[in-house]
Formats: sequence, structure tokens, C-alpha cells
Amino acid sequence: MSGPTGEEVAAVYASSADRVTEIARSLDDAQLSSPVPATPKWTVVELLSHLVGGPADVCAGHLDGVASDPWTQAQVEARRGRSVEELLTEWSGLREQVEEMCRSGVAPALAFDLATHEQDLRSALGLPRIPDQTTVDLVTSGLAAGALSRSRKAGLPALQLRDDAGWSCGEDGDITLTAPRFELFRALMGRRSAGQVAAMDWSGDASPYLDLLCPFGPLRDTDVIE
Repeated sequence: MSGPTGEEVAAVYASSADRVTEIARSLDDAQLSSPVPATPKWTVVELLSHLVGGPADVCAGHLDGVASDPWTQAQVEARRGRSVEELLTEWSGLREQVEEMCRSGVAPALAFDLATHEQDLRSALGLPRIPDQTTVDLVTSGLAAGALSRSRKAGLPALQLRDDAGWSCGEDGDITLTAPRFELFRALMGRRSAGQVAAMDWSGDASPYLDLLCPFGPLRDTDVIE
């Protein structure tokens, strides 16, 4: 299946940003200081700082070490002590440029990262899952295409990803991973442990693929329960 269009990616970024903004404005101090289990080094307000700082760095061309822990942590430290409204004002000022970058195919990772962190935020606060299935579907498709590309480059037998509702990514291959779409969405962005993913419905040996599913490298050791 073909990947998402730039227009679709931009729309996902916009809708997710709107929902995160609404959530952020509703939080009290205790909620803002709550830990985010899917990103264990950050609290809620620190996660919001990253959601502002990542696009700010990309728009400014500050890409040295992009997506690394030092790169993301620097965004948090630079905004430490700012109020939620200050963070949201900075983010709002970036929206037009970021959405145009997504639309032109320059930075789809910003939309994937935002949707992932939206669910991180919801899980940390005990809120319902992302209500827009289009967001989950599009991000899962984009991440799945990347995982299949990495497995091909590693010379592994062909992999197909499927959900339990008939969606699939990749040709019928030598090995298939079947899981609910939400679980694939979370696993493909590293929000499931290697053990959790290995326990999913694989038609063969999962072990050669576990380090290639997430674009950031090997899956975590500790289970994520949502």
C-alpha cells in the first residue's frame, strides 16, 4: 500500500496539536508534574516542552544530533520554568511553518512524533486513547513502511505487518506479525518492550526483527502498560 500524502501528514499534525493544546490548558500543577511512563525521564510539562522544542529546532535548522537524547533534552532545559501558556504561544507561532513542512514531505517525523507523544500524554493522565482513528491509521502506515524498509536492508526474509481488521503493510512474505492496530502503532514507535512485541502473533521467529521495528533502535526492556 502507498504511504500517506503530505496533505494527510499535515492534517494529522494539525489535529493532534489541537487536541494536545486543549489537554494542556486543562491541567493543574499536580498533573503537569506527573511522570510520563512511556517517556520515563520526563514529566508532563517537560513533554510539552519537547513538543514545542522539537519543531522549533527543525524550523531553525538546529539538527545536530537530531532525535538523540541530548537533542531532545536540550529542548526541555531551554524551556524549564516557562508556563503552559508561554509554551503554547511559542508552539502556535510555529504551526504554519511546521504544517507546510509536513505538507511538502520534508518532516513527516514531526507528525509521527507528535501523535506518539499525544498518546503518551493521554496514558500518563488516564485519558481515553486518541479519538481520531485516522491519526492512528496514518502514523501506523508510515511507521510500518519504515520498519519494512529496515528489515529489507538488513537482508531478512520478507515481513508483512497486519492488524486484526484486514489492514496490511508489505507483500505476503515469509513471516507475518498480526496485532491490533493500536498495538502496532505503539510498538513501531518503541512504546512496547521487546518482550511484549515478541509475545504478539508472529508466524515465525520474531527475534531478527525486534531491533528494526522502531526507527530509534532496539525496543525497551521494560514493559509499557496502557
